[in-house]
Amino acid sequence: MKKRISTTIKLYKKGKTVLDTTFMINARVIASAQRASWENGYIKVRYGHGYYNQADFTTLDELKTLLSVFTEKVLIDHFDKKEIK
Repeated sequence: MKKRISTTIKLYKKGKTVLDTTFMINARVIASAQRASWENGYIKVRYGHGYYNQADFTTLDELKTLLSVFTEKVLIDHFDKKEIK
């Protein structure tokens, strides 16, 4: 059974949180970031079984790149094959 990953983004402006949300669909992550006014952010992609990737970013292009890298098919397939023992 294929696992669904979840992506959390937090966006900040002047040290205050302007967005803190979790999505299962990458397009919604980008759309939310495009609508908000922010200076920097944080992304965390959870693959299940306690595995995740996380990073900080300062531009929309960085967010798009991180999202692309963290959700590559090869990476997701790798975590789909992990089993808890």
